[in-house]
Amino acid sequence: MKRAIISIIFLITLFFTTEICASDLYITKGGWFGAINKESFELLAERIDDVVAVQEMLDNGTIFIMDEGEEVYLEDETGSIVVLRRRGGTSTFWTFAGAIEKK
Repeated sequence: MKRAIISIIFLITLFFTTEICASDLYITKGGWFGAINKESFELLAERIDDVVAVQEMLDNGTIFIMDEGEEVYLEDETGSIVVLRRRGGTSTFWTFAGAIEKK
């Protein structure tokens, strides 16, 4: 858990300039945090240094650790933040652009 949080802290400091096209299919990279809504994503970004707060968010289901290899579509992109939809799904989630790669 600490390793994942340290990795996320490092990655948050980077600004990803990823070419992303909404009509293409992407694959998720494992170990990245995802959030069920924008508010949860913003709270995660604010509290990323607080291991207890992050664990509480994981426990209550407002954030999750993404699995590797999931197929997703890009729904929206703002800078290094993307909104994704799982292939075949209807709900969206928020994460960092670095958490996906083109299939």
